[in-house]
Amino acid sequence: FPTYLFFSSDGKIVHRDGGMCNTDEFIRIAANALDTTKQYYTLLNKYRAGLIDSTRLLSLAVMERQTGNRKLADSIAADYSSFLLRKSNQNRLLEKENLMFISIFPELLYEMGSKSRYFELLYNQGAMIDSILGQKDFSDFYVKGIISKEEIYERLFIGNKPISRNPDWKMIRDSITGKYSKFYADLLLPQAQLVFYRQINDWYKFAQVREEQILQNPPKPGVGIEADAWRLNGDAWAIFEGCNDKSIIKRALGWIDISIKLDPSDFQILDTKANLLYKSGKVKEAIIIEKQVVEMAKSIKHYQAVEKYESVITKMKRGEPTWPVN
Repeated sequence: FPTYLFFSSDGKIVHRDGGMCNTDEFIRIAANALDTTKQYYTLLNKYRAGLIDSTRLLSLAVMERQTGNRKLADSIAADYSSFLLRKSNQNRLLEKENLMFISIFPELLYEMGSKSRYFELLYNQGAMIDSILGQKDFSDFYVKGIISKEEIYERLFIGNKPISRNPDWKMIRDSITGKYSKFYADLLLPQAQLVFYRQINDWYKFAQVREEQILQNPPKPGVGIEADAWRLNGDAWAIFEGCNDKSIIKRALGWIDISIKLDPSDFQILDTKANLLYKSGKVKEAIIIEKQVVEMAKSIKHYQAVEKYESVITKMKRGEPTWPVN
């Protein structure tokens, strides 16, 4: 919103675009509306008639994604991908426009998997691709995603259901190490184990894996959702929501203390500690800390959070669960 519709002089719609834009951007949109090689509806009609130039498929797929027609956009993108990988040399695959195609339609990359030419480029020439796009770790993100999908998650789950409660982790590790490297096995396997044990509610093994990670890679200071403090908080919150074993809750409290030291300004982390204390039976201590959370939220005028945490205090005083109850 807004959406711009362009019509020919005889009243036929030929182009559309959308979104807030400045003067120069709107002039570009209007210029595209006058260019039959860039008009959305002209290209779409040619595609449906099987008359479109394959080189125009990328533009049409992107425009179709912008309109919200995901199914048709994906179909056009698949056609373009097939054309690109059949007809293009390496230099063309490395053109910025075609690399951006990956980030717009990543599901195609995952579908093609590790046997595709694009995966080979991402794996072997990642630094070059990152430089072309000006995006640090672009290649590494997709390489890790595809390795995880094929080597780990497809061996753990069918859909959302675990294949077994006791996966052969050694076999998975050996497979990743043999095909790629020990680096990827060490990096990807522990995180997958956390996902798996959380899914099957095996909180003892979940905690065991998390503490091994903490010992092998001591958490570092930082803020934001990618920082170690927030990751620890997320895992501790998972324990709070899903586990009733007080010995494991106590272990999660240890993670939260580390998290608070790494990022003492985040009141959400402190809220996790209060809730863990409450679930472990330390009600008075939990209420004291939750009141600190409220004051921290007030200090930055986050009134929605203030209301939320005050309701948590009320539940604690009444002895009601602050965790999900089925």
